[in-house]
Amino acid sequence: MRYYTRKNHYIVSIIPLMSFLLISWVLKLDIMNTLFVTLGFSWNMVIVTPGVEERSSEGRYRFSFLRFVITINNYLKQLLSQWAPKYLIRTISPLLFSFILSLITSKGYFVLSIVGSLSFESIYFFSKEYLVRERFFRI
Repeated sequence: MRYYTRKNHYIVSIIPLMSFLLISWVLKLDIMNTLFVTLGFSWNMVIVTPGVEERSSEGRYRFSFLRFVITINNYLKQLLSQWAPKYLIRTISPLLFSFILSLITSKGYFVLSIVGSLSFESIYFFSKEYLVRERFFRI
């Protein structure tokens, strides 16, 4: 029986993201820094969501940002799969995109997208390895 499904993936992923956004709102952090962390978090969340890659290959998603995210990750996976683990490849792709955004806006620290990516990867690892294996998290 599969305990890690699309339904509990969204719950495990979005609750920490919303709590981070609430904390950044209370602390009145700069909006660009908050967006870079959110970009890193949500980029990795999209990549590991079950069924998204198949759905983005449909014709109606031809020019969507979702397909762009999946395509960039697939190119990096083909280039770096021999040398880097999967979580590192997923962390590099939002860093490259946020670097381009920081060149355009010249505000915020694009390196904060690594913080968002690594926070998602730690939540994903914890939920996949411990909560699912031990059957603590059933929905």
